[in-house]
Amino acid sequence: FAQVARPKIKTLAAQLQASSLLGTAMRPLLQSICLASVILVSQAGNSLDRLIGMLGKDHGMLRGIPDVSRTQVRMSDGVQVSTSVINPTPYKAKKAAVLCRSPYGHLSNWLATLFVNLNNFAAVMQDDRGTLTSGGTFDMFRMANDDGLKTMEWIISQPWSNGVVYSVGISADGMGEIALILQSPNMLKGQWWGWTTGNGHAFVYPQGMYRQDLLEGYMHAMYLFTRGASVDNIIPAVRQHESWSAWWYNITDCRAPTPCHYANVNFPVVNTAGWWDIFSQVQLDDFAGIRTRSDPDVRDKHVLIIDPLGHCSGDPLADVSNPFLLKESAKALQVSANLASEFFNGQFNGSVRSTLKRLNFFVMRDFANILDQGWWTSVDEWPAYQAWVLYLRQKGALDPVAATENSSASYSYDPSSPTPMIGGGNIPFVCKTGGNCGSADQLEREGRTDVLTFDSDELTSDLAIVGRLHARLFVSSSAKDTDFVVTISDLSPGIFGSSLWSHSMLVRYGALRMRWRDGTSNQSSPM
Repeated sequence: FAQVARPKIKTLAAQLQASSLLGTAMRPLLQSICLASVILVSQAGNSLDRLIGMLGKDHGMLRGIPDVSRTQVRMSDGVQVSTSVINPTPYKAKKAAVLCRSPYGHLSNWLATLFVNLNNFAAVMQDDRGTLTSGGTFDMFRMANDDGLKTMEWIISQPWSNGVVYSVGISADGMGEIALILQSPNMLKGQWWGWTTGNGHAFVYPQGMYRQDLLEGYMHAMYLFTRGASVDNIIPAVRQHESWSAWWYNITDCRAPTPCHYANVNFPVVNTAGWWDIFSQVQLDDFAGIRTRSDPDVRDKHVLIIDPLGHCSGDPLADVSNPFLLKESAKALQVSANLASEFFNGQFNGSVRSTLKRLNFFVMRDFANILDQGWWTSVDEWPAYQAWVLYLRQKGALDPVAATENSSASYSYDPSSPTPMIGGGNIPFVCKTGGNCGSADQLEREGRTDVLTFDSDELTSDLAIVGRLHARLFVSSSAKDTDFVVTISDLSPGIFGSSLWSHSMLVRYGALRMRWRDGTSNQSSPM
């Protein structure tokens, strides 16, 4: 995580937190409105496909426009998957295709159409199995690798295909896209991964901690899209497969004991991530994996672009509070699309790539200075850093010097009044997490009796935060199993050093479920 802090005080809060979170009364209404809008837009897109197809080349009414067709593609198990194709002129000329498969229909898989204009490639847009007008049952992308391969085999059998396919996908679309590398398809020559991951289990159960609010909120939002399967089938299955097991293999790009599939990546990948995105850490892990384990000829050609917000750019509260960050996240997507266009044309030193380096990221703002909005920087390797070790001390101190005597701090936790999570990486309108999506003021939560807060001395100069943050806790509990959550905040004093307008802004956070403290394959002994 890259951030420059100019605070007065650095705050560390360690807390015990339950999974259930309270939301505002408006969120269910907004969620329903947004869901209805998504379905209407998707179905309107399907109707538009048919209309343009009627007016296109076959009927001679709109000569010169792309040919739009809609068909069903048969998967290996006989399931028919709804597929739209946009074939630009000249229709019979051999050309590459860009594939985007999505559970959201044309609301999302339209991304492939960018490359009709940018590259004069065909766009192939597909509804994932079990969603919208496709057959089968939604399975959280666990058949995406096989379905994607069958679709690409169908693409290269078309009379207009030159045998080359590229793929793009943002968020859930990207999970199915990354799963394609499990098959090592020889017709796949490039990908753009946006705000996504190839490691399903680490995303849902980071360090064993179930992201209940995010996963179940999302699956409930997908209820109509999936004809009920997201709630009726997926939520129970995810809860049943809490530990790492074979159930997760098909949505995992690299994890022992399964083979690591990064070696199947033999083309440069464009990666678009976000500091506050729901996939932030697991996507950075994926990038590190292909940088070190993909085909040696392309390891140095992958490009990473990290914007400020990721999925949080969809939160109107965050957007209103800082529209500058929204603009920068949108800029990252635009640059990524243009870079993908160059890569898909085989231009690995084109006009866009020449303005970038391997790692391009937004340096997050100083919360104490409202005039500081942050900035972009580009480097070929992550900046070198020296670890700064701070120790939890008596009386709530956070000190670079370890204590000479043992001490402890304790608190009582009541599950009926769970400690809230405020801010963080979540999905606007889907999650019930309080506060803005992204950074949010933690003062109210840090004042609770079930939160232990430790403050450092006042910082005398700017502090650049680079690299991974780790917390090592020595704990005990009267419960056999429990969760520990650690947050790091940037505490800024109020007016003239008072508490007026003081803020403790969330910088990073992490969690550990104790029964998985030794790994997520086998449970640890009770505490």
